[in-house]
Amino acid sequence: MPENIYDHDECFSCQVFRKTKKNKSEYTFVGNGYALQANKGTITQDNLFCFFVSPEEPSGHPDWFDVRNHDVMYLLLGAGPDAPRLAFEVVVAEATPDEPPYNTRFIMSRRDDLHLPAGTVSDDEEGDRDLQTLNDELFNRLRLLGSAARTWLQFDRAELKRRVCDKVIAHFRAAPPPEPREGIENGLAFLALLLQEGSEHGLYDATMLQLDQMIFQAVAELDDDEQVVLLLPMVDVEDLATDWDASEWAKVLRTRLVPEWEEEMRSIVLHRVELAQVSAA
Repeated sequence: MPENIYDHDECFSCQVFRKTKKNKSEYTFVGNGYALQANKGTITQDNLFCFFVSPEEPSGHPDWFDVRNHDVMYLLLGAGPDAPRLAFEVVVAEATPDEPPYNTRFIMSRRDDLHLPAGTVSDDEEGDRDLQTLNDELFNRLRLLGSAARTWLQFDRAELKRRVCDKVIAHFRAAPPPEPREGIENGLAFLALLLQEGSEHGLYDATMLQLDQMIFQAVAELDDDEQVVLLLPMVDVEDLATDWDASEWAKVLRTRLVPEWEEEMRSIVLHRVELAQVSAA
């Protein structure tokens, strides 16, 4: 266990679950552990949180486990089997060599659909729910999904891509270059220079990270329907629910599925940067 996590005043007990291979809508228990929020008091992207996570048992113990992408972590808000639990899904792990002794930080998305309230619900209580009401709710949501699909088909994805590209390019054009270079007047020209010099340039990674952040911001400024139309064709939706409305789809696309569309959107923007530089020349 990484040093100090268990003894930290803001440490929570947690439980980790993982999707089964046979049925990706089901989860199996992986193990108990401890979680410490890493970004408390800082601003993160919509619905994203950072945690250090440590298994309850040390490496080599039969109950030790590794945390993987798409695992679901339940944060226990109390002691005992009936404590309420907040659900978070692992989006990506990142190394934090500058924050010893915690070597890995996990970026997670809050899963509001998986939270567990205090107490347990018995089979009898669950059986008392009105089945017809549940069927009516599902029917209405699916009916609204059909209506939303007709709305989505009216949007021009090429135009949405152009709007995102224009916002990002305008930002870099208005920004000064991060380092002085003859003939490089602004951040956009510097970005084009990096495309020529490649990843060997010392500022390449930092500039690409800034580019991704600006793309995310431009996408988030679109309305919910526009976000769905732009991003949905870029991701694998096999394991996702099909009765969400536009706002729910947009939230999932902006949080849980960023790694699936981020690279494609970056490629689209960089292609527009190359075109802009050619036309300027």
